[in-house]
Amino acid sequence: MCSSDLLNDGWPAYEFSDSSGPFSGIVRNPNGTSTVRLSSRSIAETSNRMSVEFQDESNEYQQDSLSLVDSDDSGLIGYEISSQSTALGIANFSQATRVLLRQLDKSTKGNLFVQFQTSFRALKVRPGDIIAVTYLKEGFERVPFRVVKLSPATNYQLVTILAQVHDDDWYSDNPAVLGGAGRQP
Repeated sequence: MCSSDLLNDGWPAYEFSDSSGPFSGIVRNPNGTSTVRLSSRSIAETSNRMSVEFQDESNEYQQDSLSLVDSDDSGLIGYEISSQSTALGIANFSQATRVLLRQLDKSTKGNLFVQFQTSFRALKVRPGDIIAVTYLKEGFERVPFRVVKLSPATNYQLVTILAQVHDDDWYSDNPAVLGGAGRQP
């Protein structure tokens, strides 16, 4: 159903529920079981250290680099998993910091995916849309997810939606969120 209530000061594109809310949309299998599947990437696929190289406009466009670590995740698993950011057009440390923090957050804190089937209700849902999912079995009540992939069946009878958990703070330019980041001695 199209959303009728605000979610984190915005409007999700659509709301899907397991029938526990005033709306529904998640289809059940013929045997009555839910089509909802939760998944995560493996530890090997989840970087907790990201690096990027860029031409620093504040230093006469000299080649520079920045590397950030999610210390909470690194401490949790006991080691670092590095990867290189694919971001292009970064001009300074501030931009590099924001890009890397966003990618780290999506990699570690956003490592939860939901996949479920719905009906033609997904006709207007597009990849990149924010949807709200209510699935009480897992404790989700209007949890925001960003649609990653739509897989329609023949004649759009059923659509499988794959979505990644979403947090608006990952996109913040608030200095409190970015505190402590930037050029280090």
